[in-house]
Amino acid sequence: MTTQVADAVLGKIARQYNDLFRRVREGTLEPEGVSNGLQALIEGKFAAEAKPTIEIRIPALSRIAKSEICSRYGFKSVERDNSPTEEVIMVLESVLRDDENSISWREYESRLRTVSGQLGLSQALWVVEHQDVLPAEFMALLGKVYIDFPATIAVCSDGYRSVPFLNQNGSRWYLNWHWLDNGFSSDGRVARSRK
Repeated sequence: MTTQVADAVLGKIARQYNDLFRRVREGTLEPEGVSNGLQALIEGKFAAEAKPTIEIRIPALSRIAKSEICSRYGFKSVERDNSPTEEVIMVLESVLRDDENSISWREYESRLRTVSGQLGLSQALWVVEHQDVLPAEFMALLGKVYIDFPATIAVCSDGYRSVPFLNQNGSRWYLNWHWLDNGFSSDGRVARSRK
């Protein structure tokens, strides 16, 4: 490679870097994903399959009263509801490592402690109510994944703990509750807000 070609390539990389930096600063790219991708490039790790990030802007929402959650869904109590009340951009992620197909509920809860910005029942209900205007890429996940919203944990009369989740009902997303005791499998995703 001649010096002239090398300079042209370096100039292109510099322009791409500036564009990447600008988009992260503006909030149109997820900083953590960009950082992880750049680190993978530095380490020479190139994923065989790109994992696109689907982002959905959810407006500021009030938390649903714990008494309403219990009466509406038949729970004994609500252990916690840390759903954010400010506007968020929802992204989906797995808590599994590449070599895992599932993990136990104890391991799932342990890994959830490292997931910042978890979304809860308010956001799950918003997604169900607005799914007709959500991106096609999100709707294409129907039947392929279920989505946990673990910022809300409710307790059944028998003591089982559940989180709201979205799953497929025909060509629509619907809200149900997922027992934490079931753990987490490869078709699961966790809803969180991007940083």
